[in-house]
Amino acid sequence: MAANICPGDDDGHDFKVTTTNPSSSTSDQTIPRRIKIIVLCILFTEFAESIAFYSISANLILFANTHLGFTNLQASTLNFIYIGTGYALPILSGYIADSYLGQYNTMYLGGLIYIAGLVVVFLVSIPYQLPFSVSAKTAYFIIGLTLVAFGTGGIKSNISPFGASQLERCSPAYVQKFFAWFYFSLNAGSLISFTLVAYIQQNVSFFYGFMIPTIAMILAVAVFAFARNYYQLYVPKGSLLGETLSITSQCFKVRFCGRGNEIDKSNIQSFFDYAKKENGGIFDADRVNTIKPLGRVIPIFLLLILFRTVYFQ
Repeated sequence: MAANICPGDDDGHDFKVTTTNPSSSTSDQTIPRRIKIIVLCILFTEFAESIAFYSISANLILFANTHLGFTNLQASTLNFIYIGTGYALPILSGYIADSYLGQYNTMYLGGLIYIAGLVVVFLVSIPYQLPFSVSAKTAYFIIGLTLVAFGTGGIKSNISPFGASQLERCSPAYVQKFFAWFYFSLNAGSLISFTLVAYIQQNVSFFYGFMIPTIAMILAVAVFAFARNYYQLYVPKGSLLGETLSITSQCFKVRFCGRGNEIDKSNIQSFFDYAKKENGGIFDADRVNTIKPLGRVIPIFLLLILFRTVYFQ
């Protein structure tokens, strides 16, 4: 079986995989140089960003206890706010990327904010007598965490779809392989954070323990920007989230507040069909059909919410 993975790439080469059996582990691969660079840079960026984010959270409670005078309850609250903000802000940054800045610019700006926050956190951990009171150090530390949360929000929401958009001309098999390595990179960075970096923070010094994520993020932004000329960049065309919310709102209006009972049910294959013009809505069929596949993944998203809720408890 032969598969043309990335036909007609910009450097004039194709990425091919030839196997005699779908389960065979042997393959003959020729990857375009541009794709190689893009994939490696994105994977390293995710790996280093994962180290940066989780190295801060790994012993944040301990640092707040021992260096800032927080109680266990206060330190735990700070840790959950930091993590929660880091996971909530991608919703906002994804909207900004899709509507205004584009994914590359949003991630690059987020990376710079990220670095600024890590530098502030790192400076607070300097083991020398600083001309600041504990309350001032606490304020700077919280400012640093806030910047890190905003920075990670700019990256987390965009890096995986950005990577997928670079592989649009590649086969689904190659895209699946990319995402497998993507999540491996994420988990490898987390593993290093909660083992090696956490050990250094607990047994050596927070000074070095916070230096590592700072250096990691600087390298992440540098590597990500290095491939700037290889990326295929797209002009923002509007937020799919905003489009989805508008169509969903129209569906409820037609179904429950309009003439939903008068519509020919044979035209309704999905709840989103109520938003179509022919069914009393205001949206063209093509726009509605674009977001209809989301209905099939919503149950998965709901399960992920439950999983994350249990995980962080």
